[in-house]
Amino acid sequence: MERFPERCSYASEREYLEEEFRQLVYKSHRVVFYVDKPDNIVYFLYVRHGKRRPVGAPEEAEEE
Repeated sequence: MERFPERCSYASEREYLEEEFRQLVYKSHRVVFYVDKPDNIVYFLYVRHGKRRPVGAPEEAEEE
């Protein structure tokens, strides 16, 4: 994360929130973050269990 945060894939929240959020999947959780390129800062938004629907996603997108 410190050297290459952009190696991580885009998070699905990117579609709903129109920001370039990225994600790192670690075991059963997703770490969602934003990279501020001009300032070289990585902002961690949240850690969520992988089975939960993305933040901002419509309710019908939730899987049981």
